[in-house]
Amino acid sequence: FMPNQSNLRRGDFPSASYGISYGGGRKPGNVAVQSKNNLRVFHSLFSNPYIERLLGHVDRSLDLFAPQLHKYMALVLDGICQQYPQLHRFCDKSAYACCCFNLGPRVRTHRHTDHLNIPFGWCAITALGRFDPKRGGHLILWSLGLLIEFPPGTTIYIPSAVVEHSNIPVQADEDRFSIVQWMPGPLCRW
Repeated sequence: FMPNQSNLRRGDFPSASYGISYGGGRKPGNVAVQSKNNLRVFHSLFSNPYIERLLGHVDRSLDLFAPQLHKYMALVLDGICQQYPQLHRFCDKSAYACCCFNLGPRVRTHRHTDHLNIPFGWCAITALGRFDPKRGGHLILWSLGLLIEFPPGTTIYIPSAVVEHSNIPVQADEDRFSIVQWMPGPLCRW
């Protein structure tokens, strides 16, 4: 990992993001800058049938529970990809523009909001790893005063731009990773 891929505002763990974004110094029609090695890893991950299936499931679930939001996100992304043909979705089966792999080994996020995401959007967080969800890994939604058991293999959707959130650590002998998908707000205003 590059030095700027760990000890982030969201937590002290290696993290790698991929997707179409705008703002934060990026020019229109660009993706997050990646090294050649990271690009190979991303292409390998996104072509893995299990990851493809997971990303597709997250997308279909969003469409089931928030069809208007899903339609809006898909239309925004379709329009941008048509205007800038050099841009491609990270997953053909997803209306989300960005994806991040938080790689642990024990991902624990700090209390934060994702203030650059669309405020009415649902960020998809999928917990992965080997840990006892009764002893750690809980999701805290500070703005709502909720502590939620968040077992490995589950996905939760939260309006992460407006709900302050974090998660508690897992035990020292356990692993926790996550895959996060979101829609950047500046991309929707572009």
